[in-house]
Amino acid sequence: MASSVNVVIPTYERPDFLRGAIETAVNQTHAPSEVIVVDDGSSTRYAERIVNEYPDFVECIRHERNKGLSAARNTGIREATATYVAFLDDDDRWHETKLSKQATALDEDDSAAIATCLLVAIRPDNEIVHCETWMPEGDCADAMLTGNRIGTPSRVLVRRRAATDIGGFDESLPTKQDWDFYLRLCQDWNVTGVAEHLCFRRVHESMSSSVEAIERDKQSVLQKHEGRIRQRGLWTEANAEVSERIGRANL
Repeated sequence: MASSVNVVIPTYERPDFLRGAIETAVNQTHAPSEVIVVDDGSSTRYAERIVNEYPDFVECIRHERNKGLSAARNTGIREATATYVAFLDDDDRWHETKLSKQATALDEDDSAAIATCLLVAIRPDNEIVHCETWMPEGDCADAMLTGNRIGTPSRVLVRRRAATDIGGFDESLPTKQDWDFYLRLCQDWNVTGVAEHLCFRRVHESMSSSVEAIERDKQSVLQKHEGRIRQRGLWTEANAEVSERIGRANL
């Protein structure tokens, strides 16, 4: 039997999505010992009402004001007690075997703190936008210094102890906190994974960011880790990756 898992579901002003996220978590073949819904200061208490429809192992924690996605995930990490923590955005969904297969992968690799998987990007009408064919594995310390090779936290399972040791997500960053989170984890831990499409990420038109915001937020991560990146001789490559992403955004 794989090690215990807690699921953290942040939600903010999206009552139409939350129930589906809880369902995809509780219906896993490797049932989580706890599902922690973090309402990040929504204007109504919809999260509490929805959580009350489920057994006691599904709980709701409410922020009295909106603190941001990183703060919501950190609240979940602090509340978690299981060996592993999975993060699930309220509009994303999982294959029913995701937690079982990823927990087994981590159980079998003591050097890894992150288990990932392949991802399918879908529109709100469930039309497929993209199916991945590659995922990172092994020592990703240098690779993560130049860009986010892992992607959305909805696709990963993380050792809770490792996440706690690095202080969770950086709440001071405007966005790209997931890249920073993985980058710091990968300096001491490897990445393992399951080469199957186990995570289904919903893509919204509203997810597009301005070119200025993309440049600002990616540069903020580079500046935070500039010393380490330069020490590894990757500063030019890291900036080139950012420039390439900005170019694609302009197109």
